[in-house]
Amino acid sequence: MVPFSAPGDRAEVQIVSGHKSYCEARVVRLVERSPLRRVPPCPYFGRCGGCQLQHLELSYQRSLKERLFRETMTHRALVDPGAVGEIMGAPEGLGYRSRLDMHLTRGDKGHLGFMEWGSRSVVPVRRCLVASLRLNRLLAPAQRLLRKTTASHITRVEMACDASGRGATLTLYARGGDVLSEGNAHVPWLRGLYTVEGRGGQLRTLWEREGEPRGVIYHVPHPRSESELSLAAWPGVFRQVNPTANRMLVSKVLEWAAEAHPRRVLDLYAGMGNLSLPVSSLCEEVTAVEINPLAVDNGRENCLRNGVDNVRWVRGSAKRVMGKMVEDGEPFDLLILDPPRAGAKEVIEEIVCLRPERIIYVSCDPATLARDLVEIQGHKIYRVKESFPVDMFPQTFHLESVTLLERR
Repeated sequence: MVPFSAPGDRAEVQIVSGHKSYCEARVVRLVERSPLRRVPPCPYFGRCGGCQLQHLELSYQRSLKERLFRETMTHRALVDPGAVGEIMGAPEGLGYRSRLDMHLTRGDKGHLGFMEWGSRSVVPVRRCLVASLRLNRLLAPAQRLLRKTTASHITRVEMACDASGRGATLTLYARGGDVLSEGNAHVPWLRGLYTVEGRGGQLRTLWEREGEPRGVIYHVPHPRSESELSLAAWPGVFRQVNPTANRMLVSKVLEWAAEAHPRRVLDLYAGMGNLSLPVSSLCEEVTAVEINPLAVDNGRENCLRNGVDNVRWVRGSAKRVMGKMVEDGEPFDLLILDPPRAGAKEVIEEIVCLRPERIIYVSCDPATLARDLVEIQGHKIYRVKESFPVDMFPQTFHLESVTLLERR
């Protein structure tokens, strides 16, 4: 396993670690360059751990991801090869991120950057090529703001902006203690400024611009209108970082949901309504299950914002809520789930007991998706009808996907 290599390279490599069935190595010298290579556009590539594939052309990145996803689905998840579709992805390979999670270099006047490849050091950056123009314009002002803080207490900085790039928020994650006084919290280029103190601490609002929506705004398709739904994503609440690719993913979910003509829909790991709200216009009721109380409040506010009145929000873990639904015999025609990277292994037994007609599984990790699909299909009740990889994170090895299962 040789990071930053390319198929077709002839290279001198040095083994850095050995394992039972493979070794890891680093490139010492390129003897002959692969024709698939390009000059990485980012000067930090190779040191910064954020991107792993910038040395490959975008078209090849996507064909590689598609092939690896297909192999994972057919060989590990035992999915029919004809059920695996072509990769979906926006044309933009750079400038697509509307949120950045950054760290600070050590010292009282730390600089913003990203974790170095293979280490715990931070690589300071002046510009991130996968981030939107608005976020890059905020880097220098954010750095100036951080000089007014107790920088040694800050562990992470989250910058987010609207899909349009108009408004932005800044959230400082600290080990504890005040990092910023109220007096210097007002910054003209921000919509809101927030802190989170300690591991799993509460979000604290330092300042919000009056008359502006909370958080940042992005849009998703509306299946019954030419206009789109406008969703707000509050600080501390998960959302997809690539607005264009997210619209493609939501469109595929809506296509499958419309085919099912569902009456009642269950959305597990619902977040703040990225899938619940668009699907709500295709059914009588959506039950949205989410463990993060801030995300639930965010989701309810999004319903009010868009005039949606048929989404029922349930706060709690997917495991606990599903167990209660199975006990009560609640019927659902369609189940949608978008679990974290660890997958949905915890609720598969409950899903099988609930027996919805269709399941739409959105995943951010092909390995845990394959594991879960094997277990679901092992009950001989469901089969994978279609599965599509989604290039949500160009220049990286990360891959989103959306899969449809139907009852046999």
